[in-house]
Amino acid sequence: LSQKLNTNLLLLNAFTFYPTAENYVGSQWYPEMFRETEEASQERLYALKGKLEELSPKTLGPGDRQPIIHTDVEAFGLKSGVIDILEKNHIELIVMGSHDEGAFKANHANSVIGTVKTPVLVVPAGTNLKQATEVIYATDYDLEDIDAISFLVKIAKAFDLAIKVVHVTGSKSNNRETDKAAFEAYLQKFHSAR
Repeated sequence: LSQKLNTNLLLLNAFTFYPTAENYVGSQWYPEMFRETEEASQERLYALKGKLEELSPKTLGPGDRQPIIHTDVEAFGLKSGVIDILEKNHIELIVMGSHDEGAFKANHANSVIGTVKTPVLVVPAGTNLKQATEVIYATDYDLEDIDAISFLVKIAKAFDLAIKVVHVTGSKSNNRETDKAAFEAYLQKFHSAR
């Protein structure tokens, strides 16, 4: 994805540290356990970075650029940590994997989606992206979704994917017919540009 969109990549591993205690009363925290967890996370992230850097030149297509890959290991709650990273960096897209139980049953994905304004692409576990033919975008005709869809159009063009926009009912009920008409007019512009 980074190659096709000519962007760099930030790999983030966030973990929450719950220190083990000897007793509940007067328990002590184990900073060495925190350090070990952080170092193990960093090692796994560096290993992933190395594999991606090794693979990247082999998969470059015409017009692709090898991305610069950065890593970050943070001991924080994912929700607050992602907000902090978004404030410090120019992030165009967040890509997250989901657990085997499904893309939207995963609390981590839902937490991020519900918190940020940056587009979030959730890839279900076991997905073979080379075989993907379409991307589904769910909307309740909120005009703010147009920015996300315009970014999605870039991805769809890069991978020759169809975009399926589906309507979901949101909690807002004010004048949805007007929103629907305006939203569909924007979508028609995207469709005509193809």
